[in-house]
Amino acid sequence: MTSLARKPIQGAKEILCTLYRRHIWVRRLDRFRTGIWGIKNQLQFKYPHRILFIAGMAKSGSSWVHAFLRSIPGFQRPPIVDRSAVAKGELWDDTYFSNIPKFGYYALKTHASASPELLEIIHKMNLPTLITYRDIRDQLVSRFHHILVDPNSLHYKLYNELPREEAFSHSIEYAIDPYRDWIDDWLKVAEKEPNVYKVISYEQLLKNTFEVYRDILLFYGIDLPDHKIRSIMVVADAQTKGGVGSLAERIRVGGGANFRGGRTGDWRNHFSRKDVELVKERAGEQLIRLGYEKDMNWGL
Repeated sequence: MTSLARKPIQGAKEILCTLYRRHIWVRRLDRFRTGIWGIKNQLQFKYPHRILFIAGMAKSGSSWVHAFLRSIPGFQRPPIVDRSAVAKGELWDDTYFSNIPKFGYYALKTHASASPELLEIIHKMNLPTLITYRDIRDQLVSRFHHILVDPNSLHYKLYNELPREEAFSHSIEYAIDPYRDWIDDWLKVAEKEPNVYKVISYEQLLKNTFEVYRDILLFYGIDLPDHKIRSIMVVADAQTKGGVGSLAERIRVGGGANFRGGRTGDWRNHFSRKDVELVKERAGEQLIRLGYEKDMNWGL
C-alpha cells in the first residue's frame, strides 16, 4: 500500500478516535459489538488467559507483537476508550480495565512505566505480561523520525524548524533518561517474577521472528502448530504495513513512521560524536549490561 493510499485510512482512524472521545454512545456501541464477539469467541475457544498484556517500550516492536496477539484466533482488541489520561500517567487503576467485557479474549498494550499502581493491577488481575525493549540508541533514532511526522508530538514544530543535527541532539538529551529508566525498572520487575513476566528484545524478534513468537505463545499458555503460527504472522504483519516476506524491504526503504528506524545499528548513520558521548554518560552501563556493547570503547 502506498503512502498516498494510507493517508485516507489514517484520516478515517483520526475521525473515529474523535467520535469515540466525544460521544459516549459511540463507545457504548463499540463495547456492545466487542462484547458480542467476546461471548462467541469464549464459547468457541478455550485459552488459559482472557487478557494478554504487553508492556512495550515505545518503538521497540510492541505494535508488531500486539498485532500478532490480536490475530490469534478468538482474540480481539478491547473496546476503544479515551486513553488520554492514561497516556499522561494520570490514570492507572482498575478503571482502565473495567471497560473490557466479561467474556472474550483480548490483547492489550501499554508504553507505561513499571509504576506501583500498574504492578498491583497486573498481580490483582493475574496478567501474564510481555516486556519488549530495544537498543536505546536505535530507539532514539526511531522516536526522532516519528516526531518529525507526527503533528501531535510535543516537539514536532521545534524539530522541523531546527537544523537536523541540533534537533536530533535535543531529542536524545530530552528522552534518554526516562527511556533508560523504563528499561531498567521493567527488567528489575521481571527478574524478581519470571513466571509473571517475559522479556524480549526487538533485536531477538527481528532475528528469530518465528521462534520468538512461538515462545511468546507458550508463555501465555497457548500451544499452536507451526503452520498456524506462521499464518498468524502473515496476518499480523500485514496489519503493520507489509507482509512477513516484505519486512526486509520495508526496512530498506524506511516505510512508515513505526519502521523508519527498523534497522539494528542504524544509530551510526545519525549520531554525532557529541551524541555518542552523551549516550555513553547516561546509558553506557546499560548498553554493556544488556549485551549491546562489550565496554565503553564504542563509537561511530
